[in-house]
Amino acid sequence: MRGSISAFRNVGLAALVAAGVLAPAAVSAAPKPKEVEVLFISRAELEAAGLMTSDTLGPTPQLWCLWDCNYARNSRSVGTTNEFVTRVSGPGPGTLAMDITRQVSNSFTATATVGADKISAAVGFSVTWTDTQTYEYSTTLPSGACWTIRAYNTMDNYAFEVWQNAFIGPDFKVGTGRAKRFMGIRFTLTKAC
Repeated sequence: MRGSISAFRNVGLAALVAAGVLAPAAVSAAPKPKEVEVLFISRAELEAAGLMTSDTLGPTPQLWCLWDCNYARNSRSVGTTNEFVTRVSGPGPGTLAMDITRQVSNSFTATATVGADKISAAVGFSVTWTDTQTYEYSTTLPSGACWTIRAYNTMDNYAFEVWQNAFIGPDFKVGTGRAKRFMGIRFTLTKAC
């Protein structure tokens, strides 16, 4: 009797080891559900519909700088990113809906001290702009389906340099920075939960 229990334990252990080794390969071989863009609402559309304020620059007074003043220059685009905001998932049949309100904003970082007004002048938009935006999307789910809606903020990214206006001698570079501009809302749909 002891021999048969011992044999069962060995077979059970071998099955667990095999399952542990084979299961990850089986999982990774399964196709990943595809996330598909279903809607993009641009900044221009949101502004035109009166759903968002503009971040364009008005006349900005330049304060006099007597010595060692930092400013931003050599701004350039470095691509677009989609920053995750939120998601909703649910089973069908029925309607899957997202309806939330969040703050959206432009932003910046710099390795040297420089005024936000100077960065805004270099990149061409207000880096301190903020607004409130509603993320609203819905879809009809068929029976037996489980889908996921995700919302992203689409951001245009810019790099710039921070320079110092020296009291004596030529200006010189003292740092770098990045600025992000909110460009719209992207919704995606994945036919999985």
